[in-house]
Amino acid sequence: MKKFRDLKIAKKLVISFSLILLFTTSIGLFSIWQLHRVNASANELATNWLPSIKTLGEIKLLLARLRSNEAQLIVYAGDHVQAKKLTGRTLDILNDLKTALNTYEGQISEPEEKDVYPEASLRIKRLLQHHAAFMAALADGRLDLASTIFAGESSDIYFSLLKDVDTLANVNRRGGDQSAADTNRIYGESQTLICVALLTVLLIGGGSR
Repeated sequence: MKKFRDLKIAKKLVISFSLILLFTTSIGLFSIWQLHRVNASANELATNWLPSIKTLGEIKLLLARLRSNEAQLIVYAGDHVQAKKLTGRTLDILNDLKTALNTYEGQISEPEEKDVYPEASLRIKRLLQHHAAFMAALADGRLDLASTIFAGESSDIYFSLLKDVDTLANVNRRGGDQSAADTNRIYGESQTLICVALLTVLLIGGGSR
């Protein structure tokens, strides 16, 4: 430090400004890199985890609405007007369910999702097969058969599907939580390192006097 103080003012200014320029450039580059990391975590949260959770929520709701409509169709089997209305709603639910499933299949990204979804997809196909048999029984006026189908294997498949959807949603929730934690960690690290760098620049500036 004594050697630096003994230097001519011009040399001290050159060295100090060179160091300040170096640190300022480093801070700028570091900040840009950290912003890139924060943006990547935020994008992953916004484009991967949250949309998947939303779609899975829609699938779960549509499955519940399908079962609810089936139950109502049994109750209103003798009311042709209400049964026709419920049948129309059921067709809308099936179309919406197909759309939601296609959307989610495009959102699958994690190994655990790829392990769980094929089995869930098979269950959905079996559930829809039971639904078709249920609707055919109602159309034939076989209410007892329709009730048996509703309370039989299709019921077990439905509750298994709810567990599958919850498992898939939890995978995405954990991913979202990790992305949020990464973002907070990167922000904290950046704040600390930038403050240290700025303090260093101030010390260099003060030492050049």
